[in-house]
This record gives sequence, structure tokens and C-alpha cells, in this order.
Amino acid sequence: MPVALRVHLAHAAVQGVADDSGADVLHIKGPSVDPALRPEGHESQDADILVRPKHLKLLQHGLDRHGWQQVSGLRSGGLVEHSANGYHPQLGQLDIQVRFPGIQLRAGRAFDVVWRDRGVEQVARWNCVVPGLTGQRLIMLLHAARSLRSRGQDVHQAWGVATEAERAQVRGLAGELRADVALAAAIGRLDDYRDRP
Repeated sequence: MPVALRVHLAHAAVQGVADDSGADVLHIKGPSVDPALRPEGHESQDADILVRPKHLKLLQHGLDRHGWQQVSGLRSGGLVEHSANGYHPQLGQLDIQVRFPGIQLRAGRAFDVVWRDRGVEQVARWNCVVPGLTGQRLIMLLHAARSLRSRGQDVHQAWGVATEAERAQVRGLAGELRADVALAAAIGRLDDYRDRP
């Protein structure tokens, strides 16, 4: 099965599991992103979701029941314990995040903030819950800040072609999430924060 199809089906399947389990999840990156923000020709290799931290175990139990295998847990190493990885023999890789790198607000509160303006995007003809457009822009930019050389197109789609009003909304959300330094790194304004760690 082509990777792109697997990723689409994985998003839909995980939303079904989340619904059955009573877990709040937000689909981020890849086919769940609004088409206007998706860089042309950029295909995801796995499905990415952000889960309400206190619902992580609910979701993991549901995934276990539906044939997903846990590949790594939150405590499997790295500087920031922010995600766990799953694998399904037919649906491929799943990245389950409880906090998004660059966001300094406490994980549960940060999820509440992003969840507040959620919307729905159809993926594989299934309604998947996604951040609002401003949240999608910010997540794309925070992700890009970690590897700017390979994510220039993401920065262009999320920031370069955004209106001043859309940029102001992204800055406002970044401030609320305490992600303004990471946003500055993505948009080339890191010098504005020379006095910040």
C-alpha cells in the first residue's frame, strides 16, 4: 500500500479509536492540515496527533485493542519527553505527542488552548479533529524551527503568504502558549529574544 494512503487511513483509524475510547486528540501535520497550508509535493511518512495528556492511557489502551503496537514510550530517551511512537502492520507509523516542542506552557493547559479553536478536516472520508487554522500555522512553524533548511516551504505556506492579520493571530497564540521564542526562530526574528534563554 502506498505510504500516502497508509497515512491517510491511519489518521482516520486513530480518530475512530479516540472516539471509541473517549480520548481527545488533535491531528497535526500531513493530510490533516488545511489544504491551503499544505506545501505542494510534501508527503508525510507517518500520522501525527496531539493527545490531551490525561487521555494518553485511554488512547493507548484503545490502540492496543485495535492492533497498534507501542514502539517507544514517553520515557524512551531524548532531551524532551514529548511523544510516543506506535506501529500498525497495515497502517504504518504513528507519532503520539502530549506536548509540542517549542511550547513552554504546561502540556495540559497548552492542549486546552489549542483545543479551544478546534475544527474538523476530512481525512480518508473520516472527520478528524484538528487545531483551528491559527493553531495549524503555529504548529507548522514550531516544527519548522527545528529544521529550517528542510522546512522552508512550510514557513512560506504558514507565514510567508499569511496576511498581517493572520500573522498577528499566530503571534497572539504563540504568546498565550509561551512559544514566542520558537516562533521567532522559525520566522527569522530570534535576535528579538537575545535576552531570553
